[in-house]
Order: sequence, then structure tokens, then C-alpha cells
Amino acid sequence: MKKLAIVSTDGHAGPLVEAYRPYLDAKYHRDLDGLIAEENEFLEITSKIGAFSESQLKVVDTDGAIASGGMTGAWDLERRLAEMDREGIAVEVFLQGHQCASAPFFGPQNSYYAAEIRMAGVRAFNRWQADMLEGAEGRLIGVVEQTPVASLDEVIAEIRWGGEHGFRGVAFSGVTDPAVPQPPFHDPYWEPYWQACADYDMALVIHVGLGTPQGMIYELFKQRAAAALTGDYDRNSRQTNNMMEMGEDPMMKELLTLNYSPRQVFWQLMVGGVFDRYPTLNFVPTEARADWVPATMAHMDARYERGDTPLRRRPSEYWADHGYAGASFIHRAELEDRHAIGVRNLMFGRDYPHPEGTWPNTREWLRAAFAGVPETDARQILGENAVRCYGLNPSLVDAIAARVGPAVADILGDYDIDAQLLDEFEKRGGYAKPAPELLPQVLDEIMESALVG
Repeated sequence: MKKLAIVSTDGHAGPLVEAYRPYLDAKYHRDLDGLIAEENEFLEITSKIGAFSESQLKVVDTDGAIASGGMTGAWDLERRLAEMDREGIAVEVFLQGHQCASAPFFGPQNSYYAAEIRMAGVRAFNRWQADMLEGAEGRLIGVVEQTPVASLDEVIAEIRWGGEHGFRGVAFSGVTDPAVPQPPFHDPYWEPYWQACADYDMALVIHVGLGTPQGMIYELFKQRAAAALTGDYDRNSRQTNNMMEMGEDPMMKELLTLNYSPRQVFWQLMVGGVFDRYPTLNFVPTEARADWVPATMAHMDARYERGDTPLRRRPSEYWADHGYAGASFIHRAELEDRHAIGVRNLMFGRDYPHPEGTWPNTREWLRAAFAGVPETDARQILGENAVRCYGLNPSLVDAIAARVGPAVADILGDYDIDAQLLDEFEKRGGYAKPAPELLPQVLDEIMESALVG
């Protein structure tokens, strides 16, 4: 029987920032020296809020993947492929950003940098990424990173460069910058951007959410690190799943906006007619859960039925044809609701090497989460949907899976998963949490603001 072809739609990458020097224009090398000091501070922060305790390692690291330095696969291609092989992952999407290194100026984990140097960092990362893709021989999916800059032509040139080098997606910017205000995505300003993405059949990837002001996440990490020192932060509870608990804190309100921004972008794309003009474009919210889709589409459909929108079809129809939810560290509730989300619209991501992800326990996580899921559904969610979404060569993916993929019975068999391990899945990734309640007033505001004028 053909093995399961697993495509992880959420994997993270990026070296320690010194490694970008040969990819970075020489005029920015002095800035890179300063970035190294910032990275050291960042790593000191993440060591306080992202590490597994000794008792946790006894439960989650029985193969010694973490203890032996498995996280270095974020930049060490040989180790990354070894960890993919160990967990049965045939192909994985590349996204910037993880706890083991900082970003070259443009990331949400950086402090604030001006647009010029952010864009230089984008080019450096994309070119480093291209070298990794070439060495991986089809096992990594390139996603073009970007950042807000004054000239859209500069971003489009980077997209076209990525398309010529085999990249299969474009990531919405992970940060915003008040110095570079940009119109909403239904504005005609973006038309050349959509054209460039369509020319190369690039998937439109939004990771977690639309960017926050650069520097905000860095400050949030500092606060969490300070709380860890005083015992006020529980490192076993990393996921903020109930946005109603955020209160009136401005930073928490910003994170609420981040949580809803995939819905905002999808609505703006529909209002702007992007999918109508470019029917091959796919929209991929990843590491943003997938269990919000049914309630959100029902609410958007109800708004469409009122008749005063430019949408040509129901939002749920656009979602069925263009939406692909990259369910990082997939929750049991998402699989139970897979038909409402769309079996052909749901994908898996292991979020490597983030501590909230499924690594280094991906096989056990999938065995627990996919219990009772039919093989036909499992094959779609674990790989076939991603192959279609990113336009991969299915024969190549199957050939890789034949070598490294798990047998069907290795994932979909009857397994009794250790209770301590399941508890760790819940602590680090909210494995058993139900779908979050829709906040209609937030979604209504998103929809109405795109329809004004």
C-alpha cells in the first residue's frame, strides 16, 4: 500500500544573523554588527520562555531529538532533512522566524528598523532560502518574504525573482510600519502585486496574522521573560486561545486584531475581486488555527445575503475554491469539524522547531489527532491538499514519501497515546481546545470597513 505523503505547511527557518553577511549588501554590514547584539538579547529572552523543563524532556524527547541539537535544522539543511525523515515528513514549507535565531531586520522579533534596511534583510533571507531550497532537491517549499516599503515595484521585483527561482508562495508582511502606510488589499493599488503572484501561481500565505507594528512582539517577549523570572509566567501555557481574556491592554488588543487579520485579508480579497480576476490564486492562513472557518463563513455568507456587497459569490464558495487552512499543530476539534472546514481545504503543519508545534512528537500527535479519520480524508489533509495548493509535483512527493513516509497503519492504527504526552500536547499547543467563540462585532467591523466608499 502507498505510504502517507505528509507535507508540513508550517516549518520555520533562518540562521543566526551573522550568516546573512555574504547575502547582505556591504553597506549594511555595520548594521549587521548591531543586529548581532540584538540577537543575543533575543536569545536570552527566548531561553527563559521557550525551553522545555527537564521533566518535560523526559516525556517529549524520548528519541533525543532536542537533546542532540535537532533545533539547528532551522539552518542546518542536513539536520533538517534528518528530522523530516525521522518524523516521516516528505516536504515542508519554509517560513522565517523561530526562537533559535533572530531575523535580518524585517521580522516581528526584531526591534524597529527603517524600510530600506528591512528590504535589504528581506533580500538576504530570500537568497539564503534559495540556497537551502536548491540543496533540498524538492523537499522544501520556498515562500518569498516581504516588508512594507514605499515602492510596490520593489516588492514585485522580489516576487518575480522568487518565482524565477522556484518559490511557490508569497508571505504577507509580518510587520507594519507607520512610516510606510499601505492601503487595504481591496484597493486597486495592489493590482500589479496580484498579477505578479498569479504569473507564477504563488500561494498567498499569511502566517499567524497580518503584521503587528515592528518592535511590539519584541517588547511582548521581554515582558514574558521578566514574568518568567518572577514566576508570573507559565511556560507550559504558551497559546493565547481565548481572545476575550485579553482585557483592555493595548498590546493585547493588537494581538486580538492579529488573530482576526486572516479573516480581514480574505474578506478584502473577495471585496476587491482578486479571486474573480485571478482564479488560480490560493489563500493560505497558517498557524492561525482552522476551527474559526465554519462560523466565520456562515457569518460572512449572511452579510453577503443582504445584497449590498460587490461579491459575485458567497464567501463560503470562495473559501471552497481558494482557501487552504494550514492547521499548525492540528487540534482534535479541527479534525472533528473537518467537513465544515472543508476536507479539501484543511492542511497540516508541524511548526518546526517551535516548542508549541508537533516536533519532536509528530507521529504520536498525528496518531492521537487522526484517530477515527478515514484514510481518504487523512491523505488529503496530510499531503494531497498541500500538493494542489502549492502546485507541487505529485509524483515527486510520492517518490519521497515512498522512502521516508509512514505506512498508513503507522498513523491511522489503533493507538493508546501516553497520557503525559497528551497533556504536553495540550500545554504547548492547545491540542484539545474547542473552537474559539466567534466575536461577531469584530468580524462585522472588518467587513463594513472594507465596504465603505
